[in-house]
Amino acid sequence: NTASAQITLDGNNITSLSNTTVNGFTFIPASNLSDGSHSLQIIVKDNADNQATSNTSFTTDATPPVITESKNPVANANFWNNSDVTVHFVATDVSGIVSITPDVVVSTEGAGQLVTGTATDTAGNSALLTVTINIDKTVPIISASTSPAANSNGWINQTPAQVSFSATDGLSGIETVSSPVSIATEGENQVITGVATDKAGNSANIQVILNIDQTAPIASAQVSPAANAALWHNTSPVVVSFSGTDTLSGVAAVSQSASVTQEGTSQIE
Repeated sequence: NTASAQITLDGNNITSLSNTTVNGFTFIPASNLSDGSHSLQIIVKDNADNQATSNTSFTTDATPPVITESKNPVANANFWNNSDVTVHFVATDVSGIVSITPDVVVSTEGAGQLVTGTATDTAGNSALLTVTINIDKTVPIISASTSPAANSNGWINQTPAQVSFSATDGLSGIETVSSPVSIATEGENQVITGVATDKAGNSANIQVILNIDQTAPIASAQVSPAANAALWHNTSPVVVSFSGTDTLSGVAAVSQSASVTQEGTSQIE
């Protein structure tokens, strides 16, 4: 007896809103049911007033899953990594998740690399999430210059000597580079180190060796034959030989010996 049917959805009587026939009933709600579990009860009598009750439950899900991601390792404050990155996707949904993109390992260097994850729930709803990965594994190129420049022997005779550093990086760019260093101390093999770091955290260093000598060498002369007590010579030629000493950079050149044959006073060689 279809006229006796009583239909309840989630405790609400929807009999008047349903189209009931001997084969069943049809109910189209005015708005979508909320996601989640629902209960349905049908009570019907036959013409002899025998009553039957049927209870059932079902779940509705019209909402795509919520998908999130995590990266290992996480990017630094500049949004760069300097090693391979594993992207892991996680999703939640009221009806449950049936598929989700497995972990993706990004090993290629590059900026703006896109990784997309997809999650699908048991109701067939899908959600996408795209992650941007920036990877730079290459250290920057650092160079140094010295002012004034060393001579051909590798020595500087002025102070202060200043060492300046510069760096380039073809991918993430330079984050920091060492400031110029001024050296005023004489000495050999003075090591000055510069460091450059790119925005991905890769670092490179360079060492500059400074040799500084501002002290003039000590020169001496030897006269042969030696002069007499009155500082005169009466033979010719008189040979003047030169020598020098330097305790730091060493002597690079000494004047050749000179022979004096002319008579005269205060002759300078």
